[in-house]
Amino acid sequence: MADCKHKSCGAGEKVWLPYEVKGRRRGLKPHSYCVHCGVVKNISPDRAKPMGFYTNKLARMP
Repeated sequence: MADCKHKSCGAGEKVWLPYEVKGRRRGLKPHSYCVHCGVVKNISPDRAKPMGFYTNKLARMP
């Protein structure tokens, strides 16, 4: 997989996978994958959650 020169599948070949928004399931979205090794492309934003997200979670803990 490290040697793979990823080639994305076509628009009609995308796989439908579940996705989440703010930790809640929202259904299915089409994801591209590599036709050589099968790795699925990450389509989620790679940004950090705000500090309030963690403080609210900690406040709800018993």
